[in-house]
Order: sequence, then structure tokens, then C-alpha cells
Amino acid sequence: MSFPPTERHLSDPYFTYSNLLNNSPIFRDEQLNAWLVFDYSLVKRLLNTNSLSAKRNKLSNLSEDQQARYSILKSFYNMWLMYEDPPIHTEMRSFATKFMKTQQELIEAEALNSQILIVYRDLEREADTIEFTQQYSNKVSAIVIAHLFKIDAFNVSSLLFQSECIVELLGQGSVSEESLEASQQALVKVFHFLEANMNITELASFMQPVINYKTALAILTNIFLDGYKSISTLISNIIYNLLSNQQLQQNLCCRNVDSKMVEELIRFDPPFQYISRIANSDFTVENHNISQGDKFLLFIAAANRDPKLFEAPDNIMVEREINPHLSFGYGTHYCIGASMVRRVLDLILNPLLTKLDSIRLADTVEWEKSIGYRSLKRLPLKIALLQ
Repeated sequence: MSFPPTERHLSDPYFTYSNLLNNSPIFRDEQLNAWLVFDYSLVKRLLNTNSLSAKRNKLSNLSEDQQARYSILKSFYNMWLMYEDPPIHTEMRSFATKFMKTQQELIEAEALNSQILIVYRDLEREADTIEFTQQYSNKVSAIVIAHLFKIDAFNVSSLLFQSECIVELLGQGSVSEESLEASQQALVKVFHFLEANMNITELASFMQPVINYKTALAILTNIFLDGYKSISTLISNIIYNLLSNQQLQQNLCCRNVDSKMVEELIRFDPPFQYISRIANSDFTVENHNISQGDKFLLFIAAANRDPKLFEAPDNIMVEREINPHLSFGYGTHYCIGASMVRRVLDLILNPLLTKLDSIRLADTVEWEKSIGYRSLKRLPLKIALLQ
């Protein structure tokens, strides 16, 4: 693999994964300074081993002056759920899970569906070409987050659009002063917004003394930002893949989304391509000697295409019966938002499937230049829904 990634890899990383998996389930990449793992069973095993740690010190390469100036941003990243290990992770996850469960039960599906349909109908009023990610994926994702947090959707949307840089910064190899400044300013705005609209003290009190106010605010901000970005990215990836297969597009037109279809669309092209871990100690895996401190990139997206587990893995099969994909991770870090994504995806996709045969790719799409997070920067579509 190469970094920065080539245009071919950005457009189809699965070709690279397949070739690498055919050679070896794990190999050392000197350019990335990491062990890369593509085999399903090995990825799953390593996601659930105590030999690897999720903990790392984000932004550790900043100068001493930058560490001081961007201490708010650095502190927040180092409380991100995916970068914590038990027992701290267990306590934080317990708080996050309780929040998610309580809030999801309060989501009114009919009200959520009504707001999503409004966004969809706005697309019908647009001229010939639309930018789908901005005009649909981002908007409906913001609506979902607004319903989860019980906050006005209009205010949430504008703030989330301005705050994407906070999540995007995590995937950048080197960060500029401008990116750091923009991300910290956006983060402070999100903190103030959540503090003004939610009773953080009351929420934290349920888990004290384990979870204090600062930690509760960081966890809620994590859910607020990462939930929005992940849902938006998944929607765009799904629509791109459906429109890239004319036969599938015709077969799915006017069909209602069901649970099998949801799982298959999530499996096929997930936003998160890999999960990163660090070796806690020396150990051996697949006859390779691992040293403490070695970095691992566990490619869940490649594991989802492992032919040993999935029949015709490079095809979208919406009737797939056995689908143990790893798009939401596995083990102690399994995604806390998985059930919410499954619940809302049919509401988000159903309006589009009813007229899927009237939508076409309008131009060349543009992918974000990242090997870890597969996200469309541009998804221009031609739409003719009023015929």
C-alpha cells in the first residue's frame, strides 16, 4: 500500500485488499510502519485480544508551544471512546450506552420520518444536478443526531456542518496550524452548544464519581460529532454503490428496505476501513514476531470481503442470509451506535429507493484522500424525480 493513496486505491481499495489477502493474511508495511491485517478470522481475533491496546496519545507530535495552545483539542481527542482501554473505556462506554439507549427510546419514528421526507422533497425541487452528500446525506444525518439529542434540527445542522474538521483532523497524517486552530474553535462551539442545550451535570450524576462533568461532555461531543459523520458517509457510500450497478439499481427500485438489505449495504463499503491498535507486549501471530509498541491496522473493510466467509464478497446480495460483517467493529469497542444506524437507515433510504431508477451519477465522484476513512467529498447526481 502507499501513502498518500493513489487515485486507483481511493476509487476501489478492495482490489488492493484482495491482492494483499491472497498473498498473506498479515504483513509488515514499512511505509506505514505498521502490521496490516486483512483476513477475517485474524482481524476478529485481534480486535478481541488483550495483547493489543486502543490507547494512544493523539497529537503527540505537536511542538511544546502547540501542545499548550491546543490543549482543549488534545484533551478531547484523548478522551475519544475509540482510544481508551478498560477499565476507563468500560466506564465511559457504560455512560455512553445508557445515554444512547435512553435517547433512542425517545426518538419518534414518525416525526423523524417526516423531517427526512422534507429533505427528500427538496431534492425533487432542485434543478437537474445535485451534490448529494451536501444536499441529502449531511442534512438527514444532522436530523437523526438532532432527534437523538432532542435539540432543534436547524441549529444542529449548521453547527455540525461547521464542525466536520474536528473528525477529519484525526485522519490527517500531518496537521497544519490552520487545521488545528479551526478544529479547536469548532470544538469550543460544540461544547458551548451542548452545555446550553443539555443538562450535562444531571447526566453525569448518574455515573459519579466514575464519570465527571468534563468526561460526560467529552463523551456526548464524541457521539454528536462521530455519529453525524459516520451516518452521512454511510448514506453517500451506499447510494454511490447502488448507482454504480445498473442491474442492482433496477432490481432495488421501489423496493422497501429490510433488515437483510441494511446489513448487506453496511457490509459492502463501510466508512471505517480499518481499526488501529498498538501491541502491549511482545507476542507471536501467524509466525510473525511482534514487538511491544508495534502498530496494527486491522482492515475490517477487507475482512468484510473475505471469500472464506462471504459468498461472492464483491457483489451486493441483499438477500444474503449469513452476514457477520465487522463494519461496527467487534469486542469491547463494538460501535455503540450500531442499533441506531440499523433503526434509521430504512427511513433514510426508502424515499430514494422509490425513485432509484430516476437517479444517475452526474460526473466523476471525488473521494477524500484517506486510507482509513472512506468518504465521498463529492457525489454529483442527475435527478429527474418529477417526470
